[in-house]
Amino acid sequence: MRRWITLNSRGGIEAEYVRLQETIREVNPNARYEEARPENWRPTQADVNALQVRLSQEVTNASARAIHEAYNQLRDMIRTGNTQGIGHLNLSFAESQQILGGGNPGIHMHHIRSVSQFPTYAGQVTNLVPLRTNQHVGPTGVHSGGFIAPPSPFQ
Repeated sequence: MRRWITLNSRGGIEAEYVRLQETIREVNPNARYEEARPENWRPTQADVNALQVRLSQEVTNASARAIHEAYNQLRDMIRTGNTQGIGHLNLSFAESQQILGGGNPGIHMHHIRSVSQFPTYAGQVTNLVPLRTNQHVGPTGVHSGGFIAPPSPFQ
């Protein structure tokens, strides 16, 4: 997520600063990060870099909350017997019991849209699909050993 930029023009730095502020607001509408600034204040490269770090933190937090909620929804689906959307997992009774107990029998939540390319989707539970470890990060998984995935088959 973190990508350091160098912008030569003052307008470019200001535009990137505003873009980062807007993206942070989309990722977390409750984010509080703005400080009182003098009227003639203009952002510097250091200010842009600080916002990039902040955006990375907000995306990580939003993603963690969405993953937690997705596991809660998975438990609810198992508890109620509604397996629509998770039938591809073919969960055994023991695996279902482990999930209901708060465990994780090799089930990962995969972001359908890349969090690094689409940070505003990081916190959306609808952007997650449960996959087995080998489907997610195995040699034939959607990430194939890395976390820059090709377009998801679930899009």
